[in-house]
Amino acid sequence: MKSQKINKKWWFFAATILAQFIVMFLWVLRSNDTLENGTIYKFRLQGYDPYDPFRGKYLRFQFKDNIMEMQNEDEAMTIINALEVYAKFSVDDEGFAMPMSLSQSISDNALKVEVTRDYFSSEMTHVRIKYPFDRLWMNQKECPIAEKIVNDALFRNKHVYALVSIKNGDGALKDVEVDGVSIKDLVKNGEFHIDNEVGYIEEVEVIAVDTIEMAKFDSTIGAEIKD
Repeated sequence: MKSQKINKKWWFFAATILAQFIVMFLWVLRSNDTLENGTIYKFRLQGYDPYDPFRGKYLRFQFKDNIMEMQNEDEAMTIINALEVYAKFSVDDEGFAMPMSLSQSISDNALKVEVTRDYFSSEMTHVRIKYPFDRLWMNQKECPIAEKIVNDALFRNKHVYALVSIKNGDGALKDVEVDGVSIKDLVKNGEFHIDNEVGYIEEVEVIAVDTIEMAKFDSTIGAEIKD
């Protein structure tokens, strides 16, 4: 009886591990299919936070065009409270993706997203879109360089955008580009000029000063001014 209980626990453990591998395998297949067969869109970027001590090094960013204005407050609240929301996109004159509509039904070139009210706006009809991709994993040594390149490019108003493939509600991040060049190639080739005096705040050395000595110094300066 005891050996049977052990065998059942072992089989249950093995089945759990196998199920996890199957789910992961199907997810990889689905992601690859989206990357290879989806519609490519260019999403403008505006900022990022490249370091996460719990997940490692990656280039994290924020999307610029992520606000959708609904016709009225009721429509906005319906979308916000929906279980699933899908965004469809149009392409502007410069070739960048712009949210065109939000719906509860899926379609070929729609992307499943999360939505909330845009609390930065006083308009109750403004809906903020959270896209399901916001980071590009990179080599630990390359990520700080990529951060500086993107920061400098954004400061100089260059075109910085994420290449995203969308298919049947899924979205897969392909790359981040600066004026049509992959961020990985820019880091690898080292051809992108970075001006350390532009776009950054240098660290300032803080010197501890004894408060009593500082008070003496202030009184001495005050006396000299009076004289």
